[in-house]
Amino acid sequence: MYYYYVTKNTCFMNRNNELIYRILRKIGLRSHEIESGRDFKDDLGLDSIEIIYMVNLLESKFNISIPDQDIPYLKNTPITVNYINKRVSA
Repeated sequence: MYYYYVTKNTCFMNRNNELIYRILRKIGLRSHEIESGRDFKDDLGLDSIEIIYMVNLLESKFNISIPDQDIPYLKNTPITVNYINKRVSA
């Protein structure tokens, strides 16, 4: 399995990664925080409202539904990118 970090300084693997980057920036993460792969909640301090907001934006932008039981697994940028890319391509 491979993934690409979503950064403004790299070539995006696809349009999905660029949209994910913009969503993460919209919820207040800085570029270096997005690139780091650190845990959204434990390391970056996102609260449950910010995480739900992120999930709502992801669902809206990608026209998908993210089940409530999957939300705790979206812990950092690489995992979120992989998850969204799999859901969109499925």
